[in-house]
Formats: sequence, C-alpha cells, structure tokens
Amino acid sequence: IYRRIENFAKVTDDKGGIEWAKIIDTTSKYRLLYCLQIIESFIEEGSYILGEEGIKERIEWRKSFIEKGGFLFLLNLLSKTSDKGFTFKVGEAMNQLEKECLVFLSKIINIVLRAAILEKKDGLSNEARIAQGVYKKHLE
Repeated sequence: IYRRIENFAKVTDDKGGIEWAKIIDTTSKYRLLYCLQIIESFIEEGSYILGEEGIKERIEWRKSFIEKGGFLFLLNLLSKTSDKGFTFKVGEAMNQLEKECLVFLSKIINIVLRAAILEKKDGLSNEARIAQGVYKKHLE
C-alpha cells in the first residue's frame, strides 16, 4: 500500500488517468485509515528529519497529488454514497475507527489548503488555485 501511494502516478487506467480507487483502498476501514496515515505523512513537509531535499520531494508529491486528482478523491469520500468501499455517512453515529479516518481526512484537507495558501505571499500559488477549485467543485 505504501509503495502504491508513494508512486501513485504509475497506477493508471487505459486512458492514462490515475486509478485512485486502486491506490486509496476504501474496501476496508482499516486499509483506508492506513492509506490516510501514509498520505498525511507525505504531505507534511515540516519534518526536520527529511532534510531540505526530502522536504522538496514532499512538496512536489503534494502538488502532483492535488493536480492529478488525489485531493478530489479524498474530498469525495465525504459525500460518496456508493456501497462499494467505505464512505462517511454524515449525521449517522460513527464508531471509533470511522472517527479516526475522519480525523486523518480532516488533517489532510487542512494541511493541503493551508500549505497551498501560505506558499505564496503575494497572491495565491498555482497549487492554492487548484486546491481551492477542487474544494469549491466539491461543495457544489
């Protein structure tokens, strides 16, 4: 699962699009939680352990994740009503595992939006525009 997420650009369909459902496994709450934990670790760039080069790689991974639809896939988990795979059912009681998934999903959304907006001080960065556009589309 880790390698699939790390190298998501290699998991494509016949048309060259990314197959997010094969990368972010929603068939099990446990797998989804693990996927969300991995994604969160990739988008957090502030770790001093990574070093400067590692931080740059994480920023590039996050940009590519947004541009290629990964961020939109995660947002859609909040409103998806499919019976294939796990979905969040807002307004219904959630168990502890579902709450943990929602916490990680919220962290990822927060990190992506905050980083995208703060990245460029004199106006919005390209990443911020993409993230905001995806978020606005999701709200419609």
